[in-house]
Amino acid sequence: MHHPLDFLVIGDWGRRGMWGQRETANQMAATAQVIHPQFIISTGDNFYDAGVEDLADSHWIESFESVYHHEPLQIPWYIAVGNHDYGGSIRAQIDYSLISSRWNFPSHYYTFSHFLDQEEVLFVVTDTSPFISECYSEERPEIYAQDRYRQLAWLESELSRSSAKWKIVVGHHPAYSSSPFHGNADELIDAFVPLFKRYHVDLYLSGHEHDLQLHKPLGTTYYLVSGAGSEIRETGSYDITRFSAACNGFAHISLSDGALAIRFVDSTGRRLFQEKIVKEAVL
Repeated sequence: MHHPLDFLVIGDWGRRGMWGQRETANQMAATAQVIHPQFIISTGDNFYDAGVEDLADSHWIESFESVYHHEPLQIPWYIAVGNHDYGGSIRAQIDYSLISSRWNFPSHYYTFSHFLDQEEVLFVVTDTSPFISECYSEERPEIYAQDRYRQLAWLESELSRSSAKWKIVVGHHPAYSSSPFHGNADELIDAFVPLFKRYHVDLYLSGHEHDLQLHKPLGTTYYLVSGAGSEIRETGSYDITRFSAACNGFAHISLSDGALAIRFVDSTGRRLFQEKIVKEAVL
């Protein structure tokens, strides 16, 4: 009996339980009770409107610990950083890893691996804000200290040297988005997408848009948006859109032998959409 690798993806959530955050958390717990995910990925904007100030910030309790308090959610959380997090101290979010048993955020960008039977699944967590020109106009000085060229070289290095069967990249900003609020990030289409094609990335997970989306442009990579952890905005669709919905919810990813299933679940427990990616051998 092969056990699948299951995990949940949530983004744009930290609003002290408001704007549907608590209801979405309750449904994540109900789903986790059934599927027993190994971990949770946060696609960033972990605390609104301006990150956390320090380790004593009330957000830690009010937006994280007391909202995702359920037993099935006491599993590792792997954290990406969003543009709103830059309004506060990224260092405080990194340091919280040292005092929380489930918060995993070792640095602005990092990798981790899980195994599906004997096959490696590589996760590459990026920090997209330094690539997005509008982030520099938001008076968040820590962004200026980030060397995006160094990060891009690191990303290519991690992807090129990995022999993992599955490669999943995480970042806050979507490359492709059908929402009228932000839309495509041309900077990531220029910087990230060629690497995803060259090194056969299977899935790019993002947030930023306050909705749920799945896109499939040409190539092997699927582009998923899970930014519906609290406040919701209208969404849309265009020619590469497989799914979009403006409602609170999250994604459930299940990897099994040779296949990856994507499911979107809303805050009432409805399964909104499902897509199965069958892994084809890379020649």
